[in-house]
Amino acid sequence: MFQPRSDASNTWRGILDNIKLLRQGSKMEVGNGKHTLFWQDNGLGTGPLCNIITEPIPPTLADWKVVDMWDGNRGWKWERLSNRIPQDIRTLIASESLRCKEES
Repeated sequence: MFQPRSDASNTWRGILDNIKLLRQGSKMEVGNGKHTLFWQDNGLGTGPLCNIITEPIPPTLADWKVVDMWDGNRGWKWERLSNRIPQDIRTLIASESLRCKEES
């Protein structure tokens, strides 16, 4: 998607020239969490969690989506997260919640 093209507008070329900066200052819209990888995608705006965790990701959790770490009745499944993620990042996670409305 972010490949330069000869027929690109000046606006698009400006975006391409600054894509690294744009990515640093943005985060994904997680929505209901069904399409966002918990460890690999940038859902908090801090970069992928796999780059800042303090322990290896167990293979059983590696490909989990954000929704897999969320319980609609009680919130985040901290028992899967607390020892792996630094406190400041846990605070960011705690401030987020999922929109659990089913997609059509």
